[in-house]
Amino acid sequence: MFRDEVSYDMEIDGFKIADIPADGGLATAFTSPGKVHEDTIEITQADPTENAFYAQGESTPLETSLKAGLRTGVANLIKVTAEVGADLLGGTVVAGQYHAPSGTPNIEKAIQIIDGKGMPYTYPRCRINAKVIGRFRVGEPNHIELRWTVLQPKKAGIAPEIIGVLDAG
Repeated sequence: MFRDEVSYDMEIDGFKIADIPADGGLATAFTSPGKVHEDTIEITQADPTENAFYAQGESTPLETSLKAGLRTGVANLIKVTAEVGADLLGGTVVAGQYHAPSGTPNIEKAIQIIDGKGMPYTYPRCRINAKVIGRFRVGEPNHIELRWTVLQPKKAGIAPEIIGVLDAG
């Protein structure tokens, strides 16, 4: 997308999640949460909201202001361990079984998607909203629907979306 090649692909080389460092900076220890169901990863950004300011009695605005639309993502995970489930859904693992929490936990993670041409899309701080979807039908796997909203990182100078290879330094 931001180099000579077009960034589209039939494959994803990686879908990874990491804990956000205590200083709010860039995560470095991204790991795969498990298998992602084919064709379910998507990132979208809502249109910005425009507010117009008018003078009394005039129908043409004097000024406008823009507020960015939410950037959100979704992926369906079909092969995860109980520990990964607890990490993304909240809850605990007892004797190898996932035990759901009684409320809705506030979970924040860093997410990285790498397309089939090696282009990483990194989101340093995301609020995670995950749920178990039971599809007890032929051809439809049970899965964890993982949704996220991109947030402004807490460390200054870190962008909410980084497309391209991260600088090691």
